[in-house]
Amino acid sequence: MDEHTNWGGVLGGGLAGLLLGGASGGNGGIFGGNRGNCATTEDLASGFNFSALQGKTNDILAAVNGVNQNLGNAVCTSTYELGSKIDNCCCNTQLGIQGVKFDMADYAAAIQANGTANTQKVLDKLNQFELSQKDAVIAQQGQRIAALEADARMCGVVRWPNSITYATSCNPFMAGACYSGAY
Repeated sequence: MDEHTNWGGVLGGGLAGLLLGGASGGNGGIFGGNRGNCATTEDLASGFNFSALQGKTNDILAAVNGVNQNLGNAVCTSTYELGSKIDNCCCNTQLGIQGVKFDMADYAAAIQANGTANTQKVLDKLNQFELSQKDAVIAQQGQRIAALEADARMCGVVRWPNSITYATSCNPFMAGACYSGAY
């Protein structure tokens, strides 16, 4: 830097700039030189205020960046957790649907088996009833056939009475065709 450089302006107008710039003997320094560019109290106060303002601005920017970082992390974590919950919900829903389908198929099979068993019971009762009626008809017909066979065997056979009946006229079962006095 040349001898006309203002060290106070170069160093941001702080106290260090005042001391270095003023002690160097440069533009407006303590040891002489050009007095036209000297830093006034207002310049020093403005420099300090600017430094403080810049420090506060940096603090605010750091805080905003921290908030942004925390917000980004929270969004990322929340998105991951939400995706995980959605996946779990979807999987649980699918498992539930499969369970319901299985239960419905199981119930349908049980209903069908129960219906088949009840139908078979009804058919068995009907068959039993028909068989008993058939057996009764067969027994009745067997009795009728036996009676007819007995009648057929007796056809043309004279039946002799077990007791004698007194008749006033001819008795075919007595000694004569007509009453002859023989008893």
